[in-house]
Amino acid sequence: NCSGQFSDLSCLRKDQWVGGIEYIDHPRQPLILQCCTFPGLRFSQEVGITNVGPGEAITGGEVIRDGRQISFDVIANARKVVDANTHMLVFHF
Repeated sequence: NCSGQFSDLSCLRKDQWVGGIEYIDHPRQPLILQCCTFPGLRFSQEVGITNVGPGEAITGGEVIRDGRQISFDVIANARKVVDANTHMLVFHF
């Protein structure tokens, strides 16, 4: 279930995932997220955080092993972070 609105700074509830990102290219502008909900996510568990830099991409979707779907990767939350040492912009997913 997605609202169609980009109005959230984070998607923190256990049943939420990121359905879209509104990005404004300014260091002080936060990411504005579209949080979607799915009741089945209440059984999910976090498996890691990925840092994404300029020119990089991530994808979610089905995880297949031996011809069987064993899990489904979703982006549960997203943050825009400026590295204090390098001043490089990275995203945490």
